[in-house]
Amino acid sequence: MIKNQIESQVEKNGECLKTFLSKFNNVINMKILTLFILAISLLANFAFAAAPTASSCGGNVLTAGQSVAQGDYSVKLVSVYSGNLAAFQIFKNGQSLTLKSVYSGQTGTYNDNGNTISIQTCSASNSDSPKWADTKVSVSVLSPAPSPSPAPTPSPSPSPAPQPAPAPSPSPTATPATCDAPSLSGSGYNANGYTVRVATFTAGNPVLQVLKNGNHVTFVVAPVGSTQTVSNSGDSVQVNVCEASSSARTAKGTVSVSLATPVPAPSPSPTPAPQPAPQPTPSPAPIPAPSPQPAPSTCSAGSGTVLTPGAYVDLGNDVRLVLVNVYSSDYLSLQVKYKGEHKGFIYTRVGQNVEKTITTDSGDLKVSVNVCGGGSAAHNAEVQAGVTVQSAPQPQPTTQPVLTCDASSLIGSDYVANGYVVKVVTFAGSNPVFQVLKDGNHVTFVTVSVGTTQTVSNNGDSIQINVCEANAVQNVVKGTISVNLVNSPQPTPAPITNSTNTTAPVETIPPLPEQTTYVLTMHRGWNLFSVPFSVNVNRVTSTCAFYPSNIFEYVGSSYEHPSSLNTGKGFWFRTFNECTVTISGEQSESTQLNLNAGWNTISVTQPVALSSLSTCNIVKGPFEYDSTARRWNVASSLEPLKGYFVKVSDACTLSLEQ
Repeated sequence: MIKNQIESQVEKNGECLKTFLSKFNNVINMKILTLFILAISLLANFAFAAAPTASSCGGNVLTAGQSVAQGDYSVKLVSVYSGNLAAFQIFKNGQSLTLKSVYSGQTGTYNDNGNTISIQTCSASNSDSPKWADTKVSVSVLSPAPSPSPAPTPSPSPSPAPQPAPAPSPSPTATPATCDAPSLSGSGYNANGYTVRVATFTAGNPVLQVLKNGNHVTFVVAPVGSTQTVSNSGDSVQVNVCEASSSARTAKGTVSVSLATPVPAPSPSPTPAPQPAPQPTPSPAPIPAPSPQPAPSTCSAGSGTVLTPGAYVDLGNDVRLVLVNVYSSDYLSLQVKYKGEHKGFIYTRVGQNVEKTITTDSGDLKVSVNVCGGGSAAHNAEVQAGVTVQSAPQPQPTTQPVLTCDASSLIGSDYVANGYVVKVVTFAGSNPVFQVLKDGNHVTFVTVSVGTTQTVSNNGDSIQINVCEANAVQNVVKGTISVNLVNSPQPTPAPITNSTNTTAPVETIPPLPEQTTYVLTMHRGWNLFSVPFSVNVNRVTSTCAFYPSNIFEYVGSSYEHPSSLNTGKGFWFRTFNECTVTISGEQSESTQLNLNAGWNTISVTQPVALSSLSTCNIVKGPFEYDSTARRWNVASSLEPLKGYFVKVSDACTLSLEQ
């Protein structure tokens, strides 16, 4: 009985084991089936996304980075862009020649010294991974000319071969720029005031410079086959490059300019027939060109500093000159920096001398560059360069209408009557300034505009001054003067008597015994001067227009017109003719000057040696201005009545030990 129970239990266990193995086998089969289906799906997806395995036009299917070679030439697929535009790089014996872009369904060619490389893009895709292009490349090598031989007898012309059916028109995709497009190298595109030209290359792509009316606008990188747009003050400049060669440093493409305010296009006119030379007619003197042409270089090869692109030379005054690049025909571009900040470009050529003025926190600086040698072949430039501090700004005098009249001249002739003297002492801009004296005593100064009458009242007396003509440049004043005394009902006639001095000096009261009188000589143009005591500009004696509008005081980084002149400073004065300025006052004994960091004007009341200057860290100067030679000189000592420019590192108090 126990035996039967054991056999029964074993039979039951076997059935359970069979059931378990059956279910386990089903699970394993389902997992295998699932994995199999996933594998089939992945293979199907890969098959649909992959490049075709064979060419449809007898060429090669290339993915990005692959190439095909024929003889000395090879063509590599760089990438495929939108619109299925395939970009290829052409090599000869391993050296890159150019980049070429060809749309799907089209053929592009490149000529290399008579050899023609033809690239036919049968189809392409930029949406698949990897990008691919079905490409057929053929190279036609120029054969040497055969030796002369007798011409063979022509055979009968064969019957014309049947013409192939015309190829289907490509789908309406964007039309690429053909490489019959104009060259952007050298002078490049020039129209509508814009210039677009090749400046350099980066990673095989041309870098184009855009200029408007000769002024730099921007640089733009333009890969082959792409369109770049530059916006400038509402104008739109579109550039499409269809061919480029970094080794030859050339590029071709098209440029279109849309102006913010379109200029009507001039209608083409035929070339005029030769006409007889016109007879010369009198004409005014020609107006000089606003931008002078570069002068020939004054240095010789071997005397300058040789710069390669990216190299620089420091010129002093915190100015650095960097060679940007050297272009064809020995043209080159230089960058001017001040304290590391870009201040502009200089475009010039080997053998030329150019100048550029930059504005800085220390005033205007003039950068002079002589290009002695170098050029396109050497791909460098040998330069001699320097920087000079510019003088004070030179505002132009206001142009006033000149009225002519038959009245007497008031220059060199004074009105003298009834105890009054009225005379011209200076100009305020273009208007004469008169001094009125009574019995030798100063009464007032009065400025009279052309065509007006000014009235001066003095203790009941009335003095009327009318000016009908004035010219500050030519020192001309004409008009009439009349005096109506308080005790006389009728105005006194205005007799004009000749002064003993034709330069119309002011007859002033002699100075007090403790006062000192100085006569400053001013030369035509700009003069940098100082005073040994405080002076009221309106109280000086001068033979020229010594007036606040013609005097400039340097304050920080700008200029102001002072009404009084103080010691310790320098002042600019501009005059059209040589003249004198007479000042009187008590000598000052100032021995300390408060200076700001940067540029300052200084002056002294007694001679001071440079070795005596202390307590300030002077980094540049002192400089004095030679008004006769019109140039800056480094001062060897400090003298009264002169002004000086000096630059210090920090704010300080300068002690002047006499």
